[in-house]
Amino acid sequence: MKSIVGFYRKLLFLSVSIATTSAIAPLPGYAATFSLSQSSVTFNQFSSFASELDTLTRTDTLAIGADPGSVVAVAEAIADLTPTEGSNFSFSQADGDGLDYLGTADSQARIIAEFWVNPSDDPVFSFSFLSELILITAVDDPILETAFAAATIGFGLFDNATGDLLDTFELIAQLTSPGISDLPSLNVSDNFSEVDGFVEFSSDINQSVLVAEITGSYSRTFSAPTSVRLVEFKENQAAVRAVPAPSMLPGILITSVWLPWLKRRRLKA
Repeated sequence: MKSIVGFYRKLLFLSVSIATTSAIAPLPGYAATFSLSQSSVTFNQFSSFASELDTLTRTDTLAIGADPGSVVAVAEAIADLTPTEGSNFSFSQADGDGLDYLGTADSQARIIAEFWVNPSDDPVFSFSFLSELILITAVDDPILETAFAAATIGFGLFDNATGDLLDTFELIAQLTSPGISDLPSLNVSDNFSEVDGFVEFSSDINQSVLVAEITGSYSRTFSAPTSVRLVEFKENQAAVRAVPAPSMLPGILITSVWLPWLKRRRLKA
């Protein structure tokens, strides 16, 4: 049996290019699985200085293996915020060998910043952003193995006085091997402009790779003095499993990826 997983294990923290994606080829080895989910967001050019600043990171891993199986799960999250710019990064990876194992990795990062917009000074609140993500899944044996990767990037602007959600940006992606995965979902409000970027995507039964970069600007005009809050949230999940029977792992993790962000959108700032 030829292994495609060994190749992907060399891709940690790399910026995957078109050439890299197209160069994917099976390598000799043994049955194994690999899953990676990585994303980052950068905000800059805030039109107003942020007054209240807050960041949050969280990681969680699970690795269960029984002979002859072995599994490793790794998660990392970093967040940084100043009155003029902010960024965060989250990374999850799981890979296993043999049979009878389960590995999951979850990483989350959040940025919260409050701004005061006074029309007598400048009625426009604006900023620029860059979002990036990399997802990879690969299995050698589509009967006994499963690999799943998912990423959610979302940020919204709230009116602090009313708690109303004014505008949102959502980028959601997921891959599953075995199986044919889909392109990511992108939803943005009307006040986002110059939204551009690229998506590199390759998928077949045993392996899928997704690389995306989205840039843009946000601008909203206020007619009265307003306190607004920018809330950004991201989550990356990676999971692998090998069992003597087909796995229900993708369905379980899809639910856990979508629900946290949907619940957060319903919460008032």
